[in-house]
Amino acid sequence: MKKTAIISALILTSIVTSCGSDDDSASDNDTNNALVGTTWDGQEASFGIYTFSSNTEFRFVDPNETPVDGTYTFNGSTGVLTEETGFVAPFDVSGNIMSVEGVNSTSVYIKR
Repeated sequence: MKKTAIISALILTSIVTSCGSDDDSASDNDTNNALVGTTWDGQEASFGIYTFSSNTEFRFVDPNETPVDGTYTFNGSTGVLTEETGFVAPFDVSGNIMSVEGVNSTSVYIKR
């Protein structure tokens, strides 16, 4: 009877251990995201500069204005920028070019 209890305990322990989470999810600083650590300059100086600091955070610096922080989603080619001001802009990336859709126009940014 003791052998059965010990074997049962070992099997249960093995099952619980093998079913545990490996936490393979990406962290906020995961460098698998092509945008992390990059800076993008507006094709025209008046467009400003985007800097992506993590998988979900960016900073936008518009000339002569206070920098604006925000969050974003990105699937490898398209995404959505959401500034802390509430402004939301879809964007897409192709190579070293990022296009951000504004209210009435699209602005082009070039990767440094």
